[in-house]
Order: sequence, then structure tokens, then C-alpha cells
Amino acid sequence: MKIAKSEADIRDFLAKNLDMIEPGLMLQKKEQYLKNDNGASGFVDIFARDQKGRIVIIEIKKSDAAARQGLQELAKYAALVRARSLIKSTEYRLIILSVEWHELLTPFSEFYHNTRYALKGGKISLGNDGLPEHIKWISPLPKQAERSFSRRHFIWEYNDIKKARAGAQAGTQYMQRIGLHNFIFAVITLADGSHGISHLVYFSQQEESAEFYQEIINRRFFGEALEEFNDWLEGMSEPSDILGELADKVWEDNEEISLYEKMGAEGLQISHPEKAQYWLSDDMVKDVEIIRSGLFVEANLSDRDLLAELRGMQGGSTYNMDIVASLAYKPEIDALLTATDDVFFFNPIWRTNVHSIVAHALHRKAESLELKTFSNDDILKTLVWTPFDPQRYLPYLIVKLNFADHEELFVGVIEWNRHSPNWKDMVDIYFDGDAGNLMFHRHFGSIRSLNGEIMELLGLNYTLLHKDRLDNEEPAQPIIFQGLSFSQRKSSRKEYIEILSCQDFMSNAISNEASFDFEFSTMLKTRMKN
Repeated sequence: MKIAKSEADIRDFLAKNLDMIEPGLMLQKKEQYLKNDNGASGFVDIFARDQKGRIVIIEIKKSDAAARQGLQELAKYAALVRARSLIKSTEYRLIILSVEWHELLTPFSEFYHNTRYALKGGKISLGNDGLPEHIKWISPLPKQAERSFSRRHFIWEYNDIKKARAGAQAGTQYMQRIGLHNFIFAVITLADGSHGISHLVYFSQQEESAEFYQEIINRRFFGEALEEFNDWLEGMSEPSDILGELADKVWEDNEEISLYEKMGAEGLQISHPEKAQYWLSDDMVKDVEIIRSGLFVEANLSDRDLLAELRGMQGGSTYNMDIVASLAYKPEIDALLTATDDVFFFNPIWRTNVHSIVAHALHRKAESLELKTFSNDDILKTLVWTPFDPQRYLPYLIVKLNFADHEELFVGVIEWNRHSPNWKDMVDIYFDGDAGNLMFHRHFGSIRSLNGEIMELLGLNYTLLHKDRLDNEEPAQPIIFQGLSFSQRKSSRKEYIEILSCQDFMSNAISNEASFDFEFSTMLKTRMKN
């Protein structure tokens, strides 16, 4: 029969046997008093130092009821230690030890994933004498995913609403059968039948973890097919690319069942947020019926709201963004910066600019920030098509800061140093001497990774302009950020790429005999005339 010991008994035992917690821990004090000028003071169960001299704050709990308070107390003690000692967050650690973890595991995991502290949790096993016998370190639960659609969407095309509805039902049953649960099928009635189709069935799924997808894939595929797919994944380095391939593979046909036959569609196409911005725009969609599965059943969103999320303008797109963020609300700031990193993955200049603008806005205590951008990372397409459709092809960045009494503006533009580009060098270096390889790079998306170098060779680069108040008539000025502040750039005058300057650039480039590449220049001339 086990002897019952108090929480204080367990604390005193561990204070004498700190190696049970971690080798090398040195006791500083039990029940260390911490004064709090802004609330209740507290007593740290065990105040120790580790082998590197860092403070270790250890909180010990025995029951579920007490364990619920443990994390709150740890957070308070961390703040009080920091206030008393002026130490950095890298100079102390937090440990919570509890006999019971039933009520503690979920809040511990949430705290672990969202705190900046070095945090550990351990389960105390008691011996027959009621004292600690062993400590098992707790692995936090996986971070709970927020609602986030995978970038890999799919469309089936129909000319009959009954067939479209039947296809969506068949798709729903198929996805649930293979183990996917969180997804939607949207039955779209198009406003305009000029595309030769009248209805779409649009599929998108919640982005799950790589481990989740891999488990289903390993169950559904085997042998050579599975081996080839895993070899394909090994050649990838970006986690987002790997996750996208897994999200596609997980519902792919295998030898046992064919989704495509069950859908009974007249056509199909791959989609993504940028394509959704066309097909799911308010002008294109006459009516929508959405079949929701799993967590989307409970999602507090209208059908139109879900379509807006599929378009990815507030996160999810890698080309476009249109976000308004309250700077008093940290989750909105975090969402803005995450979307920024996605859109400007291949554009480090504007990516860094936006992070600097956000820091500047917080420092200046702006109330909100509005950001709109388009960044296609394909300067050659931009140069050819901007004169005809600037809204669709010309990259831009517009950030407006809203203060109580005024608005401040930042504008990202492309500038040209007025030097004539050497087309032949560009084709030789980036397209192996064959301008036709440009289409290959566009098809596989590698043009985006080459874009910065191509721009530099052409004498183009991204830059940032600033206007301190929208209500004054002074033109925006080129600036360079330095920490939280910025200064006006003193470099020589350059020309910003707009419709007319784009045509000027093209005329200059195409007529430049010194760097003439007949095939490429002819292609550009033809495009300019179309």
C-alpha cells in the first residue's frame, strides 16, 4: 500500500535529489519568495541553476486541481524574476513537474508552442513510500492547426447541375473513405457560359501534417509506385513543396478505385489560389452550394466567405495579398507577416521592407495597417504585357498606415537604371542559349527563383518609396530602412517602371544592336504588337 505524501514532501525530496530532474542542477533555494508590486507575490517551489549558470524555475504539483494553476504560476514567476534581476529570456528556464497530467497536457502543449520561454514538463512517478521514484519527460501534443486550405486545389467541369451535385457527393464519399475528413466540395454555377461549361465542382482540403498524409499514402500505395513517390519527395528541400505533393498524392487514384470515373465530369483542371481568384470571383459565380466535411461543418463561415478564403487574398496566395491588420491584435500581425513571407518568398527586398514597415508602425503606434500587393516574380512577362494590362502584370506593393490624425504611405515599385540590357547574355546565362527554354522555366515555376538575377542583369530592381502624409502634395521619395527608422536614398535618379516607361524600356532593349539576340527580341516585338 502506497503511503500518501504531501506536495511539500515531494518538493523537499526533489530539492535534495535534483539529479533526478537533471544532472548538474544546483539548488539555490526552496520556496524562493518573489515580490510582486502589481499583484500577488509568490513562492517558487525550487529555485536552481543549471550547469551553464542559467536560472531554473521549477514548479511542482500533485493533483489535477493544482496542476491547472501550475502554468499560470510559472509565467508569473518568470516575469517576476526578469523584473527583479534584469535577466534575458535566454538566461532562465521553466520546468513544471506533476504527478497528474490529465488536466495539464493540453494547456502545457499550448503554452509550449506559443511561449518564448525554454519550457519542459515532466510526470512524477511515485514509489510505495509516496516519494518520487522516476520522472518521465512529457512530449507536447502537436500544435493545433488553424483553418488553412492546402494550395493544391482541383476542379471538375460540368454542363449539368444534377451531374455536378452527384459528382460532389461521390467525391465526398471517396475522400472520407480513404481517410480525409476536413475538406469542402463547392458546386459552382457560373454566371457566364462563354467558357463552354456551366458548372464547376471545386475541391479543397484543410492542410494537414506531413505525417498525417504519409500514413494514408503508405496504406493506399505500395511497391514500386510508393517507392517512386518517396524518391521524388527526397529530391525536394522546401517543406511547403513536400506538403503540397503529399496533399495531392493522398487522394490520387490507385488500382482499387478511380475517383475520376466516379465524378463523371466532362473536364478537369488543377487549381490553386491564383486560379481561384478568376474562377471564384464574385463576377464569375452566380450561385454556390458547398458540401462541408469534418471541421468545416462547424466552421462559422458563410459559403461566400469560404470562397474568399480559397482565393487566398488574405493568406494562402503566393502572388497576391489584400489584408487589413489591427496593430493592437497580435494574431492579425502574425497572419500578415506569414502571408508576406509566402507572397515574397522569391522577393527578399519587399519581404524585408514589409517586416521593417510593420516594426516601424508598431514603434510609431499606428492603429492599423493596410497592405495590397501583386508579385509574380516574372519580370519578362511583366515587361511584355504591362503596356496592355498593367493591373494584371505590373508588380506593386502598397502599404498604408492609419494613425489617429493622419495616414502614412509606403509604395514598392520597380526601378530601372537606364542602362541598356544585354539580352544575349541573359539568354545565354539563364536559358542555355535558347530563348524557348523560358517556357520550360515558366511551366515548372523555376522562373521565380531566377527572377531576381534576371532583373539585376537587365538593370532593374525593387525599391521602396515613402510619403509621410497622404494629405500633402509632395511626391513619394525613395527610402532605405535602417532599423526602425529610414532615410531618403541619395543615389542617382532612376526611372520607375510604369506603362510608358515600360514601353520605353522595351524599345530601348529591342533596338539595342550591341546586345541583339534575334530570336528573343523578335519574340518580344511580336508580343508587343499583339
